[in-house]
Amino acid sequence: KFAQEHSAPQFLVEGLYYRPLISTIKAVLQDKAASSSFHYVPFERRWERTPGGSSERIFDELYSSNVWQREHEKIQGDLTESGCNLNCDLERGIVALMLYSDSTHLASFGTASLWPIYLLFGNQSKYERAKTSLFACHHVAYIPPVSISCASLISFLSLT
Repeated sequence: KFAQEHSAPQFLVEGLYYRPLISTIKAVLQDKAASSSFHYVPFERRWERTPGGSSERIFDELYSSNVWQREHEKIQGDLTESGCNLNCDLERGIVALMLYSDSTHLASFGTASLWPIYLLFGNQSKYERAKTSLFACHHVAYIPPVSISCASLISFLSLT
């Protein structure tokens, strides 16, 4: 453990490619085709076994969860308390970021591989996120395989 960030050791990973999250979020939200089906206001979905009978709540999407409802109510509150000096009368909504990663082999033969990091939005229905034709999955980073020599690993670990 280190008292301050600048005293912690640094480890340089060569070949890390990434796209800033803010630019990806802005691009998706500004694209009407991509974000036209997004949900910003939470709601409850209920099922009645028999018409007029008792209903049962269905938890099937992120935007219909209790947490989403609570956070939505929080951000709708008075922003002057938090020192909002921007245009506080703008509509406020949640943008839920879901990150996913898994190793990918780049060739049929050999050992070339990457760890891509994908961004999906919880504002979109899981049924739409799963359709590859809707391009709901956005590449935000490619982490290269890390190879560390024994000497550099020992010197790195001795700093920590």
